[in-house]
Amino acid sequence: MFGPKAKDKPVLNYDREHDVLYISLGRPAPSYSDEDGVRGVLIRRAIGTGEITGATIIDYSKRDKKQLQKVLPFRVNQKEVNL
Repeated sequence: MFGPKAKDKPVLNYDREHDVLYISLGRPAPSYSDEDGVRGVLIRRAIGTGEITGATIIDYSKRDKKQLQKVLPFRVNQKEVNL
């Protein structure tokens, strides 16, 4: 089975050089990305099912973290991101 389960904890990978946060949910799955209304915040969805598999956030360090939490369709403990 591919994609996230409700109990899966997001895996956070921060690219400091490019200021991009990659968030993965569940096991890797073939996915596509959509900018769901917020420029630079891409939500990844599984091809075929549309299930959310993660997100990519461009210019992460410059973003309002409270606003980001409202935009993301899942919870992320942003204290775990090592800037």
